[in-house]
Amino acid sequence: MAMKRYKLIVNILLLFICSACVIVKGPEIKFDRSRQGALFSSGFKPNETGLLKTSGYYLLFDVDCANYLEGDGFRLWDDGAVSNIYFWLRGVSEELLSGEFMDAVIETGGVLFKDGNYGYSMGGIYKVEGDTLIIDRYFKDDNSWWHDYWTMEKKKYKIIDDGLFLMEISPDSCCLQDEIREKFCGDRFFRFVPASIFMNERFLGVKDAKWMWEDEAEWKTYRREWKKWRKKFLMGAYDEWVH
Repeated sequence: MAMKRYKLIVNILLLFICSACVIVKGPEIKFDRSRQGALFSSGFKPNETGLLKTSGYYLLFDVDCANYLEGDGFRLWDDGAVSNIYFWLRGVSEELLSGEFMDAVIETGGVLFKDGNYGYSMGGIYKVEGDTLIIDRYFKDDNSWWHDYWTMEKKKYKIIDDGLFLMEISPDSCCLQDEIREKFCGDRFFRFVPASIFMNERFLGVKDAKWMWEDEAEWKTYRREWKKWRKKFLMGAYDEWVH
């Protein structure tokens, strides 16, 4: 009798697990896909004209004081990918933050690489329309029992001075990074800083999503290469940094 009851419980558990495998579907996309500005493909080269700068980072900048501010920043890749960072320092002058100094800041922990490491940022993709940079940033909440929830944030920036500066066209809020004095609630500017140290682009979760690719075959190729890289990375063959 006890054995029959045990088998019944096991069968019920197996049925529940099998049902869950059918019910669980992912990821769930919590935005209108028609709003996506771009998808990855081998032929997608949004910066082919060289209007934007890709060998460094765009950091939040106070144009009045000519200082960099603590806050969000990003790096643009030639294939359209966007890496998101957080710059911890404040009040660093325009003259001081050269390429060599930026590398030193990264090596000493002055920059947080957000994608895959902080919150649920998965990176993004960008395109250029005239003198406007458009970035789609993606976020994934994988705390749900049934789904991975994906959301998207769209930002637009006016490209200024041959890509040296970017002006955010529709800032979400005032610049609150400077706690010493009251800041003017207005446009947010980002200034380019050259650098030679970057987090490996393979950490961007957005490139791992099949629905972020124009061609499924290209996504499968990327996944195969990514799995090979990840295996070697876990074995210590590769560094997480790109120099």
